[in-house]
Amino acid sequence: MPVHSKNIPDEAILKPENYYLKFEVNTLTPYNGNVVKINVGLTAEDNNGYKWQPPYDTKGKWQTVAIPLTEVFAEYTPKPSVSASGYWTRLLIGHAPGDWDADIAFDNFRVVPKLSK
Repeated sequence: MPVHSKNIPDEAILKPENYYLKFEVNTLTPYNGNVVKINVGLTAEDNNGYKWQPPYDTKGKWQTVAIPLTEVFAEYTPKPSVSASGYWTRLLIGHAPGDWDADIAFDNFRVVPKLSK
């Protein structure tokens, strides 16, 4: 795995309830069809990972998306485990039946701790 796949803290794998998966998204046309599958924190390929579903429309502006890491991990089989060699990390865009219907950009995927109040 690439070096950047090693940036996920061990604590996020062990206690995902304390973390978010965050990223920026910009839609020039609304995201209204199909699915984006997100793989992060896995030790092997899983084409049935977390499904980020439409609709989503930022009206041409960048917005931050924050998904609880427990929600992401809940859809994985097998479950994530700590790996010193890095993690399987990728997006599968338009990876479901039906037309892909969006003009969309993504940036800055990261796993970050939830902030305490």
